[in-house]
Amino acid sequence: MRRNPFSAVCAVFLMLSLAVLPARAAQSWPDLSAEHWAYGIMSRAYDLEIVTGTADGAMQPEAVLSWGEYLAMLYRTFLSDSPPHAVPDNAHWAYGYYMTARISGILQDYMPVTDANLSTPVSRQDAAVLAVCALEGNPLASPDPAAADFFQLPADYRPGVARAYALGLLTGYPDGTFGGNGTLSRAQGAAILLRALDCQPPSAQPDPPDSDPFFSALPGMEPFPALEPEPAIPSEDSAWDTWDTSDTWSSWDNWDYGWGYWDGWSFGSGMDYGGDPLKWPGENTQKYLRLFGREDKRRFDSREEAEANMVTVTVPVWRLSGGVKSPGTASFSIHKALSDEIVEIFTEIYNDPEQFPMQDVGAYSWRGDSATGEHNCGTAIDINSNENYQVQDGQARAGSLWQPGVNPYSIPADGSVVRIFAEHGWSWGGDAWAMDTDPTAGYHDYMHFSYMGG
Repeated sequence: MRRNPFSAVCAVFLMLSLAVLPARAAQSWPDLSAEHWAYGIMSRAYDLEIVTGTADGAMQPEAVLSWGEYLAMLYRTFLSDSPPHAVPDNAHWAYGYYMTARISGILQDYMPVTDANLSTPVSRQDAAVLAVCALEGNPLASPDPAAADFFQLPADYRPGVARAYALGLLTGYPDGTFGGNGTLSRAQGAAILLRALDCQPPSAQPDPPDSDPFFSALPGMEPFPALEPEPAIPSEDSAWDTWDTSDTWSSWDNWDYGWGYWDGWSFGSGMDYGGDPLKWPGENTQKYLRLFGREDKRRFDSREEAEANMVTVTVPVWRLSGGVKSPGTASFSIHKALSDEIVEIFTEIYNDPEQFPMQDVGAYSWRGDSATGEHNCGTAIDINSNENYQVQDGQARAGSLWQPGVNPYSIPADGSVVRIFAEHGWSWGGDAWAMDTDPTAGYHDYMHFSYMGG
């Protein structure tokens, strides 16, 4: 389930180790009350034995996190199946964790740490990349995340930081920068690893505690975004699914989302999509055949199957800096059957007079074996995720805003991006699941475009 053999072994070891963790009673520490912003984070990390208290019983959630402490926490999260590497006499207390991370391949050669400086602070960029390497292996691709200073990061760090963004392990500061050389607190480091732990399949995770408020914002940072919730999909035995999608009615199950299609005509938008079912919004058997090779298959069964069908594409985009637009590119993973079409779509958007700017583009992302959305399939794309938020009844669930006409990164409903995706049979989350155009009512996902309408 990971990109290298060692990471695959880690998943098994983690599953086994979590299964035998002893239950702990509710804890209290002299420097960490239940009202503290990090209480949920540190309590959960303590219950999973990722962090321990100090000799005097304190937790020190705000203390600057050192290399040694973070490598120890990383070991306890992903490698606790066996004792760490032996520690020679007079060596640093974290020497064993350091050597284990280096031998395992998690610690990268370009990282500025040796057994002689394990007491120095670990940087944000190092913590992010280490968590990604432990979870998935060293990333190879480098899509641009939404950090204004992304290209100021050392080149070796960019793929890992980009992947950390995509996984939601941590985000940037309110001014739009990532601050790769900044330090972390013990609580912030624990939060990164807990998020990495939650990116694993449900079978490899422990049961959550009854109350787990650890998804709170860290001081000086934006809230850590949860992985984008997937919109509900009608059950297989719903009345709508009794219609045969191979006949003239296509994707009738999407009627619940405010759409109806007949012979390629959308009653929701008034747009004629022609007679090609591959260009019709929503799901149909021809799309199933294109993506999965079977008329009765609509999702991949495993991460391995999904990733075997993904390819990385590079597309032209407009970048915006200081009010000036300039040509650029974005790279991301997508279903191989859609790769040529996606390049065509983004090329059309790029060539459109609107010159809509893009600062982040995300597509394939495995979100667990039970996830029903299309990011698992590589058939969904998110654009400018912060400025095109996911909102339900006026409450933001991911991202911060949607201000078309005011914010240049917000996608207009009548703009080139929505129009061009629709011409290729893709649905827009801004209007695909709610008849009401008011963002304070119903469910809208303004960043989201999907090939099968999910």
